[in-house]
Amino acid sequence: MFRAGLLRGLSGIRGEGEPLSLSTDSRTYGGEDVFWCLDGPSFRGSDFAPEAYAKGCRIFVLGRGAPAEGLRRRCPGAALLPVEDPLAALQDLARASVAERKAAGLTVVGVTGSNGKTTTKGMLASILGGLAGPGRVAATRGNLNNHIGVPLTILSMGEGATHAVVEMGTSRPGEIALLAGVALPDAGLITSVGKAHLEELGDLRGVLGEKAALYDHVGRESARPLAVINRDDPMLRSLGHPFAVTFSTGPGAMYRCRLSPGRVEALGGPEEMVIENPGVREPFNQTNLLSAALLLAHMFPGRAPEVARLAGRAPPPGDNRCSWREHRGARVFLDAYNANPSSMEASLSAFREEARGTPPPRVLVVLGDMNELGPGSGALHREVGRLTRDLGFANARFVGARSGDYLAGNPDGRAFGSLAGYAPTWDAEAGRHDLVFLKGSRSLQMETLLDRM
Repeated sequence: MFRAGLLRGLSGIRGEGEPLSLSTDSRTYGGEDVFWCLDGPSFRGSDFAPEAYAKGCRIFVLGRGAPAEGLRRRCPGAALLPVEDPLAALQDLARASVAERKAAGLTVVGVTGSNGKTTTKGMLASILGGLAGPGRVAATRGNLNNHIGVPLTILSMGEGATHAVVEMGTSRPGEIALLAGVALPDAGLITSVGKAHLEELGDLRGVLGEKAALYDHVGRESARPLAVINRDDPMLRSLGHPFAVTFSTGPGAMYRCRLSPGRVEALGGPEEMVIENPGVREPFNQTNLLSAALLLAHMFPGRAPEVARLAGRAPPPGDNRCSWREHRGARVFLDAYNANPSSMEASLSAFREEARGTPPPRVLVVLGDMNELGPGSGALHREVGRLTRDLGFANARFVGARSGDYLAGNPDGRAFGSLAGYAPTWDAEAGRHDLVFLKGSRSLQMETLLDRM
């Protein structure tokens, strides 16, 4: 929701203090007050205004190039508010709304990272819900974390929200700075810096610089800046923000952490805690949970025991992310939402620990393509292929356009050019294994293998 008075040109239609809601999609329009006509690469948003009008909408924001006269005829009585650039106007409205709500006490936490940001966002929102109270926490829905999703997250916050957790994604330089300039975060959390979106960001230094824009904004603009740095991350440890809470499994940080299956300890600092969460077992997800808990323990000083208790109930990853499933008698580790070399390495290493004690012939590893890696994609797939061999996986299957590159790294595996091409083999072999690893980029939809009978 946002205050009507923030929408320039709307005065007289509603009282300026009236809360308004908005929609950008006529297909899912559900009675919102305003329909925002966003243009896409192959469509004009105003073309869908009549559909929203037929469903009851009477206020439309549209670009100046839209056929206003035609819309007035097709949408009689509607208020048409022209703007130069609908997307820029949406971002400006979100910025004005969050600034106004921050002046009234709202606290915003920004989350980004190469891996784990959606999982960490969910953990932060869960713990915050217990600290702030029911209905007081707004969070990014799904992965609406881009230049459109972040403004929509802000503008959909309920009137009672006192805290917001805003996920920020990026695939090219400058996006995190833009999103931070819209969401105006008071605190920030970078989960990791890994080999993701290298096609546009170039290399790890480019990824670091892009992600670090979140902390740069927090340090420059927040009245009470707060961040978390995992000094075990070789890239993040180079950040030196004085307002950051730091942790490490070794020396040189504010907190010394210890990880064991289902248990996370942060010792030695002013808000030390022990978290028992049996559903969060993988070291990288335990690190995400610890980052979220430490950030909130310092945001709510003196409440570390409560933070630890709530963190113990924080949900494990879902939506095809790092989740365990049962399939034809096997335990399946499924991470079908995204994939890059860093997340592959972390997930495969964690899976290898789970597989200790299981005979190698009873373990199956299925890897799909990793997308958006740029010119070095072939070499990066070969590196991950070699990793499956080095970790001792006897049954490795590589699926997708890059399966040959994987196979070059591990010639003992088998390559399939597409998921459809692999599916008959999956049907024949999946039930012969006790543990199965499934991971690939979203475009492959690896989870559909589990729907086959």
